[in-house]
Amino acid sequence: MRRSIRTSLAILFLLAATHAAAEVQEKTYAYQKGQVVDFLFAIQNPDSGALLKTYFDEAIPIAVENGYQPLPGFRPGASPTQGNFHPDFIAIGAWPSVAQRKRALHVLESRLPEFHQWRRDIWSVFGVTYYEMPEDVSFVYRSDRLHVLTAYWAKDPSAFKTFERRWAKEATRAGGRLLLELKDGESPFGYHHRPDYMTLTQWDDQAAFDAFLAKNRAMDHGSVEHVHQFPVTPPPPKGK
Repeated sequence: MRRSIRTSLAILFLLAATHAAAEVQEKTYAYQKGQVVDFLFAIQNPDSGALLKTYFDEAIPIAVENGYQPLPGFRPGASPTQGNFHPDFIAIGAWPSVAQRKRALHVLESRLPEFHQWRRDIWSVFGVTYYEMPEDVSFVYRSDRLHVLTAYWAKDPSAFKTFERRWAKEATRAGGRLLLELKDGESPFGYHHRPDYMTLTQWDDQAAFDAFLAKNRAMDHGSVEHVHQFPVTPPPPKGK
């Protein structure tokens, strides 16, 4: 009887572990060397859904015709852990080159003169930073891990380099994995959002990140002008 109970418990444990493992979802993010990758941080205005649909129906196809490639984005999760910014979403897209990006914008402005006004009417915040990728980059989002996006603005660029290196070292030492590090971004006129250092880190759990966060907050921030930091997840599948 006892052997039967132990066997049953072992089977139940195995089934539970298998089920938990099956529920882990993964999503791959990949950027190619030479691509220009846009990160768009936005907060949508209330009652702008109809105009948003018009924007997607008319502006996005023109952008795609001219080289734009929509890529998987992110949705901020809980409240920010540092800073004062909590966007609705972070859209990501790629262009073959900076020149192609600029040409596409001219086409959009000529074919849709209301393009920029639409953006102002749809979003109260629409900050854009784009990066020319120096190498191929890919990483996997795992639903059983915590992912945190951090963006820093430098007050003293020279001294900030030391802060930046120490931040990355402390994050790695605390168990964080630096999935993405971005520098030297550009912001188009009218859409300024240009951090000097932006990272995406992955943590085994909330406790691991919280332990690092305590150390991070205690660091000397004399060279830092500002910070945005919040957990992120991929947006839910369409229709959910």
